Amino acid sequence: MRAALLPLGLAMAACAPDFPDTPTLVDGPRILGVRGEPAEVQPGDEVTLEVLVASPAGEVAEPAAFWSLCLTPKPPAENGPVNPVCWDEAYQVIGGPARSLSLQIPDEACQLFGPETPPGDFRPRDADASGGYYQPIRVSIPELAAFAFERVQCGLSNAAADVSIEYRDRYLANRNPELAALEIAVDGAVIDGDQVPAGARLTLTARWSESDAEVRRSSTAARRCACPGSPPRAASTPSAADAARRRRRRSATTAGKRPMVGWCTSGRCCATAAGAARGRRAR
Repeated sequence: MRAALLPLGLAMAACAPDFPDTPTLVDGPRILGVRGEPAEVQPGDEVTLEVLVASPAGEVAEPAAFWSLCLTPKPPAENGPVNPVCWDEAYQVIGGPARSLSLQIPDEACQLFGPETPPGDFRPRDADASGGYYQPIRVSIPELAAFAFERVQCGLSNAAADVSIEYRDRYLANRNPELAALEIAVDGAVIDGDQVPAGARLTLTARWSESDAEVRRSSTAARRCACPGSPPRAASTPSAADAARRRRRRSATTAGKRPMVGWCTSGRCCATAAGAARGRRAR
């Protein structure tokens, strides 16, 4: 069993999303994943993409894949991963057919899909749970299309200059881990990946090298922004003064709202928290 490419976020469709009843059954060509290297880039940087396509006979060695960019932000009311027009017509063809292709992320990616205000009546995008923003990339093979999402490094929007600079300087870009081993077991017994019995229930165990362990770095820019419901972030041991300030921020409440807990790095959140703090000091 060959190691699969690590997928970015995917959504698949022919003309519109149509998910099979048994998604694990490969009964025709299937786009399983797309790998972007590097895993996170700044607007204007180049990324190399590679697609993994499977068929009932196994991996397709040289799929005739065409690559395009979606450049239309989705409306706020759209719950899908991309603007629906990018499935059929509103996309910019970059190249193909090719299994792998290098392309440049648009300079305006953070404006179209990030925290900067986009053109028109759209509001800035919300970050995902990890604080990330993504450029949609359309990859298509005959009668099938999918979207991969390349993570784009965007700055903080509407944040103080010193906070934005520190955030930029201390930011750790995502990178692709290397799969050290993939163990396949049936009823507790490890088996060869090329000899998986039909209908068996498998237990898959992925192993990574120690060098690929996730690294979290403390950032004053992140610690300054306290927002309701934000996921906790790792932080270094604070000084006594930092601890006192943090306790004051954590105890801050407003009428009818939940206490401000957790740390975030979204520009809108940081700007709101900073404004609230300035208001308290003014009073």
